[in-house]
Amino acid sequence: MTAVFNFVVRCEYPHIQNGRLYHNEWEGSFPKRLGYRLDFICNNGFLAKSKDSWHSSYCTIRGWNPEPKCFKKCDRPQQIQHGAFNYHRLSIYIEGDDITLSCDTGYYPANQQTKIMCTKNGWSPTPSCVSPGKQTNLIEGAHPHSPRWDSNLATFRSATQPSSHLVHYAIWGLQRSD
Repeated sequence: MTAVFNFVVRCEYPHIQNGRLYHNEWEGSFPKRLGYRLDFICNNGFLAKSKDSWHSSYCTIRGWNPEPKCFKKCDRPQQIQHGAFNYHRLSIYIEGDDITLSCDTGYYPANQQTKIMCTKNGWSPTPSCVSPGKQTNLIEGAHPHSPRWDSNLATFRSATQPSSHLVHYAIWGLQRSD
């Protein structure tokens, strides 16, 4: 016995947050047939995944491809003291893209954050480069005067910083006594 499936692929009306259909097609004209080309445009400050303000999407057996979606555009981040970002000056960044941070000699990324990411709210986390004496990191479960060990790295709560900050010390040539 042979089963024959006869179905028609149709794509529903896409509700595009921060964008709209280019030809102002009304919702009542949907669904669309397989192969249909849909043009959409993103609002100011948003871009399609292609990083263009307008883009085309096609009705496929899996739905609209690529998904008609607009992403927040992030301006290049401001320069920071004692560091720089590694990016091409003509690059365009949207939600989900990241940039690597390099600190000047003698400085280190705060909280060991070497990348920042473009989000709906802009770049996150807030980047900074600090000198070794000011380097801090948050690790849950650390207690004052009771270091948290990770191989040769001991983490102590800082006496000069708020209680949520920790200080790292690299200890070589000493053995841990448990």
